[in-house]
Amino acid sequence: MPSSFRAERRAEGFTLVEVSIAMLILVIVLVLSGTLLVSMRSFAQKQQAFAEPRQTARRAIDYLAYYVRGASDMNFVQQANPAPNALMVWYMNSTGQNTGTEVQACWDNVTNANYALPGTDIFTVAEPTVGSGPISIVNWPSIAAANFDVSNYSQGCPNDTQNLIDFQRVMGCDPSCIGTGKCSSAPFMIVDSTGNWQFYTITNFMTSQCSNITNSPPNVFPQIVISPANGMNPPGGFHTVTCNDNTNPCHIMAGVQFVTFRVAPDATTGIPRLEELNTGGLFNPTVQTTGANDPFTPLLDNVEDLQVAYIYKDGTIWNTSQQVLSNAAPANTYINNVPTQGSAYPYDAQNVVGLRISVVARSARPIPTFLGGPGGKVAAVTPPENSTAVYAAGYYHYRLTATVMIQNRILGN
Repeated sequence: MPSSFRAERRAEGFTLVEVSIAMLILVIVLVLSGTLLVSMRSFAQKQQAFAEPRQTARRAIDYLAYYVRGASDMNFVQQANPAPNALMVWYMNSTGQNTGTEVQACWDNVTNANYALPGTDIFTVAEPTVGSGPISIVNWPSIAAANFDVSNYSQGCPNDTQNLIDFQRVMGCDPSCIGTGKCSSAPFMIVDSTGNWQFYTITNFMTSQCSNITNSPPNVFPQIVISPANGMNPPGGFHTVTCNDNTNPCHIMAGVQFVTFRVAPDATTGIPRLEELNTGGLFNPTVQTTGANDPFTPLLDNVEDLQVAYIYKDGTIWNTSQQVLSNAAPANTYINNVPTQGSAYPYDAQNVVGLRISVVARSARPIPTFLGGPGGKVAAVTPPENSTAVYAAGYYHYRLTATVMIQNRILGN
């Protein structure tokens, strides 16, 4: 092999300068790529942090608006002056007619942390459930526990047993006890021919007598024992029910469900969240707290505020203790800054036609300083509706407001 060829082979490869230059270029590329990736990651985290409270607020408003739009007075007798139970603000924790104590079911800027997150609102609406509708009744006794007869219910006839089971289902009994007779119904409303109303529960279903059916109208008597629906009647028994026979019947409006909404901290993590109470009963501040055993169901985490303003027929809006209503009821009827219920005043709850609902949601995690966290001065959110809630520092917050009308109430009517 020629010596010149061997010399050329020894000269092949990279010099130290070439390698150094290549390494420098590689380092520059890696540094630029890393900087770009970190920048993109930071941007993505910041966008996510911005988006989280917006998504949470929209979901909360959509959910709350669904229930308000579906709220109903369920008084088919007198639509011009419906019972004010679509929005349950106050109620009588009653043991008999015109007895008991008034209890508050809606709250403005709660101060007791056992009820909700301080500074937030609580509101309660009535919803019709599946099977709700008028069922005529006769031989109505009184609010005291007694027997009464139900007519015009014959869905399960001619089988008496099946008819009583069907009636228990319509009245919202617990499925585990249907057919036993010893069931307690869900709350239901009794409406008389003038539109007055009271709430009750059934504590014992006795018999069904399909043999009593006549041609016009069908006449079935599932004899049942009634009792006052604890915590469901108007303050002072304002709407006293009067009916006694087939010529002056009352009607059962079955399938009443009360739903209460609030913001409260998780008992374990302390994260604020939107919660609902839909067990059939009303919010009772003496027994329902924010502790580990409370009956509320969590809906959405990271909701820090819920505020409600009441919109009346004349367009007036009540949302603050400083607001003065024209021709309003005496000031003492607005205890804790919520409307009265069951009165003849123009600004009674029965004249509320809609709600203006505001929520404030926050990001799921605190914002790091390099993304605009505590050291970066995260922009504050103005509290809605005279709220006194305190929002956690170092989070992105978002406020959203929606006006929602109750389904059978009309502005200006």
